[in-house]
Amino acid sequence: MWPLEAFETTGIVNSYGDRSFCPTCGGRVPLVRENEVEVTIGSLDEVPTEGLEPSYELWVNRREHWLQPLPAARQIEHDRVDDEPTNRTAEPISDGVETPSSLPQRKSA
Repeated sequence: MWPLEAFETTGIVNSYGDRSFCPTCGGRVPLVRENEVEVTIGSLDEVPTEGLEPSYELWVNRREHWLQPLPAARQIEHDRVDDEPTNRTAEPISDGVETPSSLPQRKSA
């Protein structure tokens, strides 16, 4: 996640649901939310090698068996709740993975 005020983009994007993509190649582009932007590493032309360190991993229940968890990152079983701060101190359950029941409930619209 990136703070919205620190993010800038140019060009044309198309959207389907809450996902945006390049209309030319179909590649995913950052998802702009109310206060932050979800920048996936695959959407970058050049991946930064310094200055960025993951603080959490999402969808760890889908992690390939050959991928190891990042030791210093929070492990979240599914998706992060929209209004959950990215720097929240989590209380993991016994296996170290947060489940939907251990996360704040999503507010209904």
